[in-house]
Amino acid sequence: MPNKAELIKSLAESVGFTENIDLGNSTSRYDPNTGTLYCEGIQLPHSSIERIKNWYYQQMVTYRNQMHSDTLKREYYMRYALAYNAICMLKDNLDN
Repeated sequence: MPNKAELIKSLAESVGFTENIDLGNSTSRYDPNTGTLYCEGIQLPHSSIERIKNWYYQQMVTYRNQMHSDTLKREYYMRYALAYNAICMLKDNLDN
């Protein structure tokens, strides 16, 4: 299973961020008492993570239904699917 840095890097790449991604000095951490993920100075409470995950899921479903007719839509589908699954994997790691 990929570690947190690899998941974040994959997620960034999936949405088109192609610059060098250096997570060596990442300040990300998870507070299991509050369910909040602190990522590079941004607080993501459990509810925000769920909303983000659900948004990616809706985008994934939209493009899954259209991807057979268009190469660009297939690429979008793959990006959204990667992001959605990366968030699910991250949440699974955080919850356990």
